[in-house]
Parts: sequence; structure tokens; C-alpha cells
Amino acid sequence: MTPKLWRMTPKLLQTIQKLLQMTPKLLQMIQELLQTIQELMQTIQELLQVTPKLLRMIQKLLQMIQNFLQTTSKLLQTRYSFDQKVRKQHTCGSSLTLSPTKK
Repeated sequence: MTPKLWRMTPKLLQTIQKLLQMTPKLLQMIQELLQTIQELMQTIQELLQVTPKLLRMIQKLLQMIQNFLQTTSKLLQTRYSFDQKVRKQHTCGSSLTLSPTKK
């Protein structure tokens, strides 16, 4: 061995020892990470199963909103037509007037 390598060997051995000491903890962390990834995949799968039903519910809700808006629009048009007729009758002088009742 060269003198430089000979001097580095104790430090290198010390570094290898530290790495070996850290390995169990690192393996545990990797295992926990894999467990978390597995749980996440399961959650994603469950979401994918629920998504079509949720989309159908949203579609029904949007249809109900559209029906409500159409009905409201028709009611407003009817009200507007009624108001126009009442104004027309009022301006033409054909409105009802109350006469005093005779005793």
C-alpha cells in the first residue's frame, strides 16, 4: 500500500462503520416509505372507483340546475307579460274603479 492510502485506511474504515450503523435505520425508513406508497395507491384505487358515481351525481345536479333555470326563466317571462298587460290596461283607462256602494 502507498503511504497516503495507509493513512486514509482508518478514516475509511470509520466511515464504513458509520454507514453500516446507519443502514438499519435507512432500511426502516425505506420500508415505511414503501408502506406509505402502498397506502397511497390503495387510496387512489378507491378514488377511481368512486369517481364515476360522483361524476354521474354531478351530471344530475347540473341537469337539475338547468331545469330550475329554465323554469325560472319561464316564470319571469310570464310575469313580465302579465305586468305589460296590466300597464297597458292601466294606461288605456280600462282599469277597474270602485264606485261607492248604495245603501
